[in-house]
Amino acid sequence: MKKIKLFLASSIEDLNFDRIAMGDFVRQLNDIYIDRDIYFSLIRCESYDQAMAEGGKQAQYDEEIRESELVFFLFFKKVGDYTRHEFEVALESWRNSSSPKIVTYIKYVDNISEVNAEVKAFMDMLDGEMRHYYNTYKSIDTLKLGMLMQIKLMKLDSSVIDVQKSKICVNGQEIADCGKIPMFEGNTSIWRLNEELKGITKEYYALREKYVKDPNDMDIYIKYSDIAKKKADTEEKIRELEKQTLNLAEKMTEDMSSGNLSDKQKEGYRLLEAGDYKGALEVLNLEEILRDISHNELLSDGITERLQTNVNELLQRIEALRADGMSYETAEEINEIYKKACALAEKHNLDKGALYDYAKFLYTQKDYLAAINAAERLQYYYSNPNEPASEEKWAYLYNLLGNLYGDTQSYKEAEVLHKKAIEIQERLCKQNPDTFEPVLAKSYNNLGVLYDDIQGYEDSETFYKKAIEIYAKLSKKNPDAFEPDLAMSYNNLGVLYNDIHNFEDAETFYKKAVEIRKRLCKKNFDAFEPDLAGSYNNLGGLYNIIHRFEDAEHFFKKAVEIRERLYKKSPDAFESDLAISYNNLGVLYDDIHRFEDAETFYKKAVEIRERLYKKSPDAFELYLATSYNNLGALYYDMHRFEDAETFHKKAVEIRE
Repeated sequence: MKKIKLFLASSIEDLNFDRIAMGDFVRQLNDIYIDRDIYFSLIRCESYDQAMAEGGKQAQYDEEIRESELVFFLFFKKVGDYTRHEFEVALESWRNSSSPKIVTYIKYVDNISEVNAEVKAFMDMLDGEMRHYYNTYKSIDTLKLGMLMQIKLMKLDSSVIDVQKSKICVNGQEIADCGKIPMFEGNTSIWRLNEELKGITKEYYALREKYVKDPNDMDIYIKYSDIAKKKADTEEKIRELEKQTLNLAEKMTEDMSSGNLSDKQKEGYRLLEAGDYKGALEVLNLEEILRDISHNELLSDGITERLQTNVNELLQRIEALRADGMSYETAEEINEIYKKACALAEKHNLDKGALYDYAKFLYTQKDYLAAINAAERLQYYYSNPNEPASEEKWAYLYNLLGNLYGDTQSYKEAEVLHKKAIEIQERLCKQNPDTFEPVLAKSYNNLGVLYDDIQGYEDSETFYKKAIEIYAKLSKKNPDAFEPDLAMSYNNLGVLYNDIHNFEDAETFYKKAVEIRKRLCKKNFDAFEPDLAGSYNNLGGLYNIIHRFEDAEHFFKKAVEIRERLYKKSPDAFESDLAISYNNLGVLYDDIHRFEDAETFYKKAVEIRERLYKKSPDAFELYLATSYNNLGALYYDMHRFEDAETFHKKAVEIRE
């Protein structure tokens, strides 16, 4: 078991509650990490007076500090003698051996007069003389997030830290409340969307009640459908903003650890920590940074370091903009800032990381050609023998380019690059499996999808199986983080076997996916129910092909049951899937000559697809034509030739 020693130093008198809360938090972390053979040992000096009186006890504490990986110092209204002593011990050790890592937090006070001169002087010393970034905090949840980000930076294992329902989670387990962390709480875009969501939700439930009472009222249906879509879209925007804010917290931790922050960056980050995005963007003023760049380019001394600082300030502004909410105008500004940062890095041979970030940004904006251009420029710089890039950087670049070429249907180029990424990742996995196994599994799965798309079924099978092997191993250690990926790979392999008519193996892997997704649904119904419905639908389709009609009906009905429930919650999001399930049941009943049941479900599918067609003809007219054709064929088999003619003509009209 890997033991990570953490030392917490602070005034007991002022911060006793905070110390107790952080002790509870570390115990919670150990409950999460113990199965991964990681244990966090938290050392706190709870009785300094007694310790000092015992003579040699403080010396033992000093040695604990030197042996710790992380030392957290918390300050509030004063700097105690013992805490200052321990800070000096930690600092001396760090200067001698680059260990332990020192993380400092200053707690807010409502009245600045409550902070004594010693604390102010200490803060100035950290900022000026030591160039050490000190964090600020108001709530325990901020401290929890800060400690968690420091632990993530250590790359101990492949644990997943994310945001779920406005809670910071580690492998699906809640550890902090976003609403109590100023970075989230003060984000005006998140606050505004949450306020909008309250009104939308109220209207949604009022219309839902009316719709349930009279589902045939088209006017009510349209209003209910629109508000349901608005609700789902708003919830998704909140999730995305919270995710961007978490990414910002991680980026801040990385930058703080570098020790190379400019005064502008420090001030900007402190404002972001406090949730003051407007203030941070004012500090990171674009025109001021550009003027500074123009000035620095005229200098002859220290130009590289100064310009690299300017690039970092530009990238920090981008992070603040993204976390504060994306719009068309924001995306345009981010695009322009990236162009300036990349041009500066290329012109003056600075760190080219901005090019990778820019290519990823363009990829998310679906500007594939521009993304390929940026990534290929980075590939050129990485190839410089005088400044070779690390294998890890090459792997990430190859993977990004592979995805870009695949999305632009340059499959041969995509295959070559994915293979290059995998070759490096396999090598890195041998050195550090905890970090690189999840990345490698994802690459295996991506290459499996690529081969499936180009009908290279044997190769696709090989790489799906490689992904499954890793995900299965990771899922045993960390089911919350990796079972969804394992279920996805099982399902992908099931689809592949279904396509090549290996129905026995298709059934096996579909069932494996179902087993996991049923288990996941018990923990998080909303997140995994749509996937479970998809797996039920796949099994139903398989059983229909091999004429196991009772089993096909059973699983098609299970898919319908879930999708009808999802449809009632959010019609726009799920009515297309529901129409597919209705159509599938219609086909099944048609095949086994249960014509009345077939007619019922074909008509249900037609009803939805006609509505969808009115909203978006280009997206749904072919599906509607299929449903019309199915009804026409059914009526022909039932000798209802007039009805058959009517629906065949409708299908022909669309297809022409």
